[in-house]
Amino acid sequence: MSDHFDKILEKIGHENAIIDFDNRQPGGILEQDSTVALDQVDTLKNKICNITSDELNQAVTVAFMAHPREYGSDCKPRDPDCFQIPSTIARELSFATHHGEIV
Repeated sequence: MSDHFDKILEKIGHENAIIDFDNRQPGGILEQDSTVALDQVDTLKNKICNITSDELNQAVTVAFMAHPREYGSDCKPRDPDCFQIPSTIARELSFATHHGEIV
């Protein structure tokens, strides 16, 4: 649930930041304990509500594998299956929200 948002938010303020959504671990306590999940939603909401305009407009690069081999696989820049596209923090937060990552 929150792993996409965590990947985005951890890059705020970092120059030349690369967000690699394929390199993350799904599951965990958030998927098992609704109280923990609700606390995490509140934490994410507070973090997102406090992002400045400059932070929203921060340029980032999004890396992804055309054919992910497995969860946790790194997207290496010279890997022929790895694609990197320019984006912004705002665009990635919008995309994650639109695709139901915080439901």
